[in-house]
Parts: sequence; C-alpha cells; structure tokens
Amino acid sequence: MIKVEDIMTEEVLSLTKEDSLADARHMMMNNAIRHIPITNDLNEITGLISQRDVLAAEESSILSLPKETRLEREKNIKIEAFYHT
Repeated sequence: MIKVEDIMTEEVLSLTKEDSLADARHMMMNNAIRHIPITNDLNEITGLISQRDVLAAEESSILSLPKETRLEREKNIKIEAFYHT
C-alpha cells in the first residue's frame, strides 16, 4: 500500500491573500504546480487556489493586451478576490 508520506511534498510552496494573480501564475509556471495553499501570518492554511481559479480570475478582455500590460494588471488583482476558503 502506498502511504501519503511516500508521495507528499515536504517543502510546500504557499502564498498569502495579499499576493497577486501575477504571483500565483508565476509560482505555478516556475514550479509546474496546479494548486497553491493560501496561508495566514501564522502559516496556517486558510484556503486554496487552483490553476482553474487563476484562469477564471483573468478578464477575457486583457488576454489580447501586450504581455507587459497584462502582467502589470495581474499584479493589481489580489488573491483574496478569488481564492477558496
């Protein structure tokens, strides 16, 4: 039987609700992950965001903008606006 400890990640990456959509996208892309726990000041998990949440948080109208403009807008969208508790 496979145990959770055999497949779990020991060094968990996380963000806070004050981080941005751009931070989440960057973390997911650079670490090949699809879910990020959201933690508070005590490092307790308060929620979770998924790759689907990140995609849904984008305004479809900004996808046609130049990359730099889109990234700048994503920095202003805070995780607290779309994460699941």
